[in-house]
Amino acid sequence: MDQKLWNDRIRLGLTYFHIDFTNLIGFTFISTPPFVKGTNTGRARSEGVEFVSEVDILTNLTASLNYTYTEAENLDTHRLLAREPRDRLNFRLTYRPIPTLELFGEGQWVSKQFEPAVNPAWVWNPGYVVFNAGGTYRLFQRYAFIQGVDVWTRIQNLTNQDYAEVRGFPALGINALVGLRMTF
Repeated sequence: MDQKLWNDRIRLGLTYFHIDFTNLIGFTFISTPPFVKGTNTGRARSEGVEFVSEVDILTNLTASLNYTYTEAENLDTHRLLAREPRDRLNFRLTYRPIPTLELFGEGQWVSKQFEPAVNPAWVWNPGYVVFNAGGTYRLFQRYAFIQGVDVWTRIQNLTNQDYAEVRGFPALGINALVGLRMTF
């Protein structure tokens, strides 16, 4: 369901999802090299709801918030599906001081996740909070077959949070990315 309010300045959405998997392929950790192996999880189910919202606070300032609640279960073992957080919350503030420049700041909270392990057999990957910032500058638009060329940058993990999206594979500390994007 989607709803627009206040002359389309507020945009809301609510989605229910339900997915049944057969022969879901995943991986598990083992105690010998290469320390992981592919596994067939078999039957699994993922279902939940997602709420999205976007508000134009000013003509050049937009706030967005989305939340996802997921129940994911391995139907063969009746355990939670590995590496699937129950809760995710994202917030983003986007500012366009001039039409060709867009700046953003965002935060993400992810709840703990069930993680199969070797010893002990079952553990939890703790939840985390991460903050990022960046921007995009449009160099030029509409030249021959090119729709636009943008220079973009993104600084990730601004608070140098120590976390892992998958247990055993730590995320980078504070880091920056810069790129050039061309659309046709």
